[in-house]
Amino acid sequence: MLIPVRQRIATLFESFEEIASDAASGDPIEFTGYASQVRKAQSTSGESESVVIGIGEIGGHTVIAAIFEFSFLGGSMGEVAGARLEEAMILAGRRKVPFLAVTSTGGARLQEGMAALAQMPRTVAASMELARRGSLRITVLSQPTTGGVYASFASLADVIIAEEDATIGFAGPRVAEAVTGHRLEADSHTARSAFANGLVDAVVPADQTRDEISSILGAVAPATSAPPAPSRPEPFEPPTAAAWDEFTLARHPERPAPSQLIARIFSLTYQLHGDRAGGKDLGVWTGLARLDETPVVIAALDQARPTAAGFRQARRAIELSGRLRLPLVTFIDTPGADPSFASEYGGLAGEIARTFEAILSVKTPVISVVTGEGGSGGALALACGDAAAMLQHAVFSVISPEGAAAIWRRDASKAKEVADELKPSALHLLKMGLVDQVIEEPGEGAHADPQGAARALGDWLRWAVHNTRADTNLRAARFRPRRNSRGPGLT
Repeated sequence: MLIPVRQRIATLFESFEEIASDAASGDPIEFTGYASQVRKAQSTSGESESVVIGIGEIGGHTVIAAIFEFSFLGGSMGEVAGARLEEAMILAGRRKVPFLAVTSTGGARLQEGMAALAQMPRTVAASMELARRGSLRITVLSQPTTGGVYASFASLADVIIAEEDATIGFAGPRVAEAVTGHRLEADSHTARSAFANGLVDAVVPADQTRDEISSILGAVAPATSAPPAPSRPEPFEPPTAAAWDEFTLARHPERPAPSQLIARIFSLTYQLHGDRAGGKDLGVWTGLARLDETPVVIAALDQARPTAAGFRQARRAIELSGRLRLPLVTFIDTPGADPSFASEYGGLAGEIARTFEAILSVKTPVISVVTGEGGSGGALALACGDAAAMLQHAVFSVISPEGAAAIWRRDASKAKEVADELKPSALHLLKMGLVDQVIEEPGEGAHADPQGAARALGDWLRWAVHNTRADTNLRAARFRPRRNSRGPGLT
């Protein structure tokens, strides 16, 4: 459904002040009849160009917006449209408010030739500067969004929403069929396919777009008042327990998953989806959230084996926390990375390495908590916090006891026998300095009282988010061997 720009403004914004522009379309390649086409488009659409920019309010939050009008030469992006988009992004960066683009376009304006195509790097550069200044970028892909707009600033947004009837693709369907010589599949170029392949964060009906944007803005809005300084939970040193018993509790089928704890702890969440590279991992939870009044970014390994796409998805969250200058909170509960053929040759090892690189270098505070099982390097990639904690019955191990038994005893059934040798308990990691705090679990464990476990974890997270400062040197130093009179080794 094509929605005229004035109708779009009326339904999205509580208020909207248009930013006037005197720029007029030129004729850079002297295209036959172009001037008359522009005049006709202005007459039929009632707009001076294909993009309207302005300052608006959505859900009480200020944004700088750029909205496309498809009836103006197919919503195409030429020099004037590019200039307006650049102006809007520059203003959003200066005011430190989110930038919203609502696209409805066939891409670059053919009648302006390479001058139109040049608006792709122009708007990308403006988007890069906007990100550098720490403003959130949101794109709504409406019917249709193709070509140079989709392949430039629109796809660089931090959050991308697709309206459910939108045709989406770099090459429009007619062009794709003409170039390839093949009919497209029925689900090609659809919003649902874009979501299924991790290219957009949500698919919504057009009449729900405003609510979706409002949820995103609400999750990242600055706190209106400084929260009271929380007190640090009392240090807790858990009693010594058999490692196999701790593995059993960490793996308990009713133990709350990170996503369940997140829902109980944070006052508002907006889940992000996909790696923006054709992949999506439902075992990795990433999103924006509020801890009381404090906005944070979350990345969680959610009781599954993360794939290469999952690590790319987690890295999106890490990089977003850096761009928005928000604390990053990571949750770890995974037996380890997915070793399947598809994951291995989807770049698993390299994605784990790049996740380490991202989390060790991000310039915002990183708070990590192991809530269940931490398995090997795939789990550790999200556990490199400035502040780190474990729930009492969580475990973290270089390898699973089954894997260790297969190596050491040539018999995976001997897992119980070798579990203690791995030193995986929260007590061991506390003494090694790999975590700063152990969080006591209620009663028999988190599985018996998920709400109580969430409450205890939330108390520590409030303290950690309030008190943690980003220090990439100290963050990395946690993982260097410490030497004492007995020689090298972690103490």
